[in-house]
Amino acid sequence: MARLTGTGLTNPVRYTISAVLFVTLLGGLPAQAEIVLSTTAPATLGVPPLTFRDGDLVDFDRPTETATLIFNEDLFGGNDEEVGAVHVFGNGHIVLSTDSDAWLPGLGFEDEDLVKWDPVNQTATMFFHGDDWFAGEEDIDAACVLDNGHIVLSTDADAKIGSLEFGDGDLVECDPASGMATLLFSEYLFNSHNENIDAVHVLGNGHIVLSTVADAGLPGLNSFEDEDLVEWDPVGQTASMFFEGDLWFTHDEDVDAAFIPEPTTLSLLVLGGVAVMRRRRR
Repeated sequence: MARLTGTGLTNPVRYTISAVLFVTLLGGLPAQAEIVLSTTAPATLGVPPLTFRDGDLVDFDRPTETATLIFNEDLFGGNDEEVGAVHVFGNGHIVLSTDSDAWLPGLGFEDEDLVKWDPVNQTATMFFHGDDWFAGEEDIDAACVLDNGHIVLSTDADAKIGSLEFGDGDLVECDPASGMATLLFSEYLFNSHNENIDAVHVLGNGHIVLSTVADAGLPGLNSFEDEDLVEWDPVGQTASMFFEGDLWFTHDEDVDAAFIPEPTTLSLLVLGGVAVMRRRRR
């Protein structure tokens, strides 16, 4: 909840309004008002509040202020894992990466891999095998799958794919068909020229939604925090706030993975979750 304090004739008066009303008064919510996200530490979102762990994935609906758990960290065989990248397909399958080597039913994988999780059949398969791409051992800490099948990703340290060398604040676009990678976003665009991207999603209009490991700045938005998501317009070369964490999180957090779904995507994801619940009841 957002709190505003005003002064009456004699005594201070405190007004409590919802965060969604507060944002509406400031100019409204973006069209993509739902976000699937993970954080680097336990966090709390929503009304009623939902507390989740760094290995969980949560769907947060800003218009209703509702947070729903869509992936449970317990699926990692009871191990404490941290999800560092996420993408959700239209059929409800979840592509994710972890910050360390991990296991899901059906598959063991490394932190440089992307795996696809089937929430109905409760099995994982390899989606992007890092050993086939990277020159060395790397850790994927942000990823997005484009409609053409290309994969946009970032790593937590300097890395190399083929002849392309890139830093932890760069975004590269990988073409699985050709095995080639190209630079999509350069960390030199940041005011400091040196940041670490830890969440990314490419919108349908080509704008890039991203978050960083530390507080940062971009042209048009001189300062944002690691709990924020900002929208970068590559044509206008300017950034704007997409998700301001201070308005939604109970405490300061660090967004570690994010996906901005289309309405039909989350509908299928919810249906998949219902199917899982029904199978468990049998």
